[in-house]
Amino acid sequence: IVDEFANNTSGSGIVVAGSGTVILNGNSIYGQAISGTSLTTFNNLTIDNPTNVVTVESDIAVGGALDITSGSIVDMGTNALTGAIPSNTGTSGTLKTQNTSATPIPTGTTWAFGVDYNNAATAQTVVPGTYALLQISNPAGTTASGIINSTALTIDAGTTLDMTTFALTGGTTNSGTGTLKTQNTSTLPIPGGKTWPGTVDYNGSEPQTVVAGTYGNMSIDNAAGLTLTDSATVNGTLLINSGTNLVISSNAKMVAQLVTNNADVSGLTIKSSSSAPNGTL
Repeated sequence: IVDEFANNTSGSGIVVAGSGTVILNGNSIYGQAISGTSLTTFNNLTIDNPTNVVTVESDIAVGGALDITSGSIVDMGTNALTGAIPSNTGTSGTLKTQNTSATPIPTGTTWAFGVDYNNAATAQTVVPGTYALLQISNPAGTTASGIINSTALTIDAGTTLDMTTFALTGGTTNSGTGTLKTQNTSTLPIPGGKTWPGTVDYNGSEPQTVVAGTYGNMSIDNAAGLTLTDSATVNGTLLINSGTNLVISSNAKMVAQLVTNNADVSGLTIKSSSSAPNGTL
């Protein structure tokens, strides 16, 4: 299909049952759209249009394979993507969603292409799953509803990904100067030994562990306290908010370009030990 796929039925439209595949591969200057007035259900759906963005104008469901090929972009707008989607391909393609429901896309799926949560005005839910590339470009904020594994994570400037108490795993590469928040109390609330170019805000209500790694900025915002047991580097500002406490354990090391301690003497504890090197800042 090289132009527009339209479902204008009075009820739900079901396209190509069984093993059929719908391929949108237009390359005209006008782009392509999946339009309609109701839910459209596909068995397999392939988007192979690196020239123009393919827009989706109603909810769609995919029961089989979803392929967004290299350079292709599918913009769901505020419409929901549903369906089992047992497999998907397209390592350099991108799926954009502005949907603000609890499940803008299916949960628990492994996404081979990039997924961009990009509503410009309303907060969104980031569903649990495994992402090849997860991009946060929503200035109203996003909140995870489960564990997220992301090989590459981009949090754009002025945006926030709030993991609440769920763990973030993966983290091979991270980019963007936005804010990552975590209330997770495990030893690895975020992946260890990684570079976080933006701000990581430890904001739980129970004791937390500061993960080893390199940070653009770090915010200590937990009245129950945080403990560093390894080494961490903050290339920007280490902010210790009022009423909070950072403990640097013996044999641990914190390096920070700038420290802003709004909690006075109670905000920072550096431990010593007769059997190990003292903690350092």
